[in-house]
Amino acid sequence: MPGRRQVLGWGGSLAAAGVLGVRPARATAAQRARTRVAVLGGGIGGLTAAHELAERGFDVTVYDRRAEWGGKARSLDPAVTQSAGGGLENDDTYFLNDVSSWELRCEAVTAIPNLFLAGDHVRAHSNVDFTTMECANETGRRAASAVLEAAGAHGADEVRLFGGAEPPGFAELKAADRIRYRLGLPHVLDL
Repeated sequence: MPGRRQVLGWGGSLAAAGVLGVRPARATAAQRARTRVAVLGGGIGGLTAAHELAERGFDVTVYDRRAEWGGKARSLDPAVTQSAGGGLENDDTYFLNDVSSWELRCEAVTAIPNLFLAGDHVRAHSNVDFTTMECANETGRRAASAVLEAAGAHGADEVRLFGGAEPPGFAELKAADRIRYRLGLPHVLDL
């Protein structure tokens, strides 16, 4: 089974895909109810996309290779193992933020007109740039929003997207951290 790093290196996996037929410029709820959407993957991103679309009248089916939905939120990462001393060991970081990982991530909207992606490996356009359940949730909302746009739904049907919020003074701290990194100095929390 491929690890998170390998999936990220591939540029993402299929997490949510909308299967849309031709619809009028402004589809009604009744028309959308006949629009079938297949969501591939029952993780946080896929379930968020499915929920947002079902609330707006789409006929949504979620497909997952596992019998139980929830993705990584339901189970421990295979990298987490029992140590000889009885504790847990993790040989892979949960907050994956490898150098240049942002450039390797895929977007929720793809070049394929009826294929939309969601998951913690997809670019989240908030101030969080590593893999988290919130990133998966955000990309699920972005995928659902893209399906709505492709189906001609506008106005009140739009999925609410959240921009990043940065605490006061955080930009200055990040700038200082970049300078320390370039100088080869450790992070201030590592001192």
